[in-house]
Amino acid sequence: MNKYLTILIFLSGLTAILVTIDFIDKKKKVQKESDQTIEAFYMNELMKASITNECIKLNNPHVYIGNNLENNIKLFDLVNEECLVFRFSGEACNVCVDFILEKIKSRFLDFKDNKRILLVGSNINDRVKESYYGKQILSYSSEDLGIPFEEFNIPFLFIIDNDRICKMIFVPEKALPELTDLYLDTILNRYFKND
Repeated sequence: MNKYLTILIFLSGLTAILVTIDFIDKKKKVQKESDQTIEAFYMNELMKASITNECIKLNNPHVYIGNNLENNIKLFDLVNEECLVFRFSGEACNVCVDFILEKIKSRFLDFKDNKRILLVGSNINDRVKESYYGKQILSYSSEDLGIPFEEFNIPFLFIIDNDRICKMIFVPEKALPELTDLYLDTILNRYFKND
């Protein structure tokens, strides 16, 4: 009887281990499928944004720097060659905005003084406009740029030139940092190589 009890306990323990391993494997599979779903959704939305917003003619809104509301200037008076623009809203996820800024700063060591990197923000708290982002923010005092994607308040990057054309629009995703790295490396090599 004792021998059968030992075998029964051993089989119960073995069954419990196998069930636990199966549970962990299923959990990993669900996580992998979830990650693939997020990536597929992201790539789908990025493709849509790129197609619908690529090469559109932009508005030339009045902007002001930092908190200086009285000193308005037309945005394209500041742009005389291709510029990388980080467009974001104070309503966006702070962690996402900080992620993108850190990525930009890691590629552009002259970020603070580089006049070809523009931060265009809306609904930004006045207390953080002047220094938090490492560079002064341009805010709209009139219409926006006219990029359909702006209405979603999702942070995104793009290139503009003095012809007022939106090029290479990109929506960074914190869960896929390698895509942001690829985008910024491409921008750096294509538009900033001689800087």
